[in-house]
Amino acid sequence: MAHHLKRAAAAPLAAAGEEVRETVAELLGDVERRGEEAVREWSLRLDGWAPDSFLVGADEVAAAAAELPEDLGRHISFAQARVRDHFLGPRHLGQYVELLEQVLGAR
Repeated sequence: MAHHLKRAAAAPLAAAGEEVRETVAELLGDVERRGEEAVREWSLRLDGWAPDSFLVGADEVAAAAAELPEDLGRHISFAQARVRDHFLGPRHLGQYVELLEQVLGAR
């Protein structure tokens, strides 16, 4: 039996979901076509923020990480590893299948 830690208050509105999908598709297409210029415009439009540079240096990352509570840092690291595993795993799956076929003599 499923055990829910938290339940949604209400189902999201279908129209709002469609609007979000359309906005995301527009944003991604715009960034693909125009690059950083589009990122800057969307950042200003959505967040009211357009810094001189979107690049974050290693020192800034380290300083921000040092300010995180220890347990939150662990949770973020765990999430990063899961996302990395998800996106890197399938890319290499073909190589593993080929290797397995060679080892098993299926080729």
